[in-house]
This record gives sequence, C-alpha cells and structure tokens, in this order.
Amino acid sequence: MFLVLCLSVAAESNWVSGASSLISAKLESFRERRSPIYCSCNNIRGMDLVFDLTIENRGTVPVTLFAFVWATNDDVDPPERGLWPLDAVEESLTERGELRVGDPTVGHELTLSGGESHRLESLSILQPIGWYEGERVLFKQLKVELWNADGQRLLEEVFSAPAAGQLPSE
Repeated sequence: MFLVLCLSVAAESNWVSGASSLISAKLESFRERRSPIYCSCNNIRGMDLVFDLTIENRGTVPVTLFAFVWATNDDVDPPERGLWPLDAVEESLTERGELRVGDPTVGHELTLSGGESHRLESLSILQPIGWYEGERVLFKQLKVELWNADGQRLLEEVFSAPAAGQLPSE
C-alpha cells in the first residue's frame, strides 16, 4: 500500500513539471464584430477580434487552470496590446505596455478532469482603433498562456492572427 501511494504522488509531481505536453490549446473560428466602443477622436467604431479557445487536458489528473489570451502588434508605434479576459488588464500590463501575469488567478478559471477538453466560444479582444502608415492596425500575433494557482505557467503557445481581409464579420 505504501509503495502505491508513493508512485501516485510521484506521478502527480511528474505531471505538474511536464504539464505543457499534457495540456493543449487551440484558437479557431476567427471573426470580427462591431464593438460597442466608439472613438470620437477619429469617428471610428471599434472592431472586436472574436475567436474560440479550446483547452484539452490529455493527462489523467484533474487540473485547475487560469487562461489568458494576449494579442500584439509590434509593427506599429506605439506597439498595440490586447488581452482576454478584459478584467485582467489592470493586473497584467506594466506601465510600458509589456505583457506579464502578476496574479494568474485573475485569468479565466477552468477545471478539467483527465482526458477532458472544453471549448470557450465567442471570446473577444478589442482590435486597435486607428490607422498606421495608411493601413488599418490589426493584431499580428496571439498567445495563449495557461497557469496554475501557484503561479506556474503550464502552457505558452503563440499563434499568428488572421491577416486583414481574412476575417468574416459576425
């Protein structure tokens, strides 16, 4: 009995350290929709980048995760940043606009059993409002980060954002 308990604890510990191979994330179904945000300075109504996020626990141990999706465009000056969930912005941006997770528990909390996946639908990040060098500013890169409550990053995966003209409207 004692031997089995030790193996079980070792497997749990091993799972946490190798969690990135047992947790996966996928962004899909990108689209745009008119945002309720309106910028009176240039008479432009904002557009939300809308997407679905699927998270899968391929391990056997249940896990509680805190999810963030970062959106960036470093090709413009100043660089543009966006974040889902929006509630986490205050905790997650430094004064210079750098992205960081100060408190992972402000992310979207999700508990997955072993072998379970969950799809979060119609998540959105406000696209930048404006133009740069004659082109509409859009995010170029999206990054999914999954954390545990102890502040350990379990997954960091980078995706290319769809290019202008590739986003259907909602």
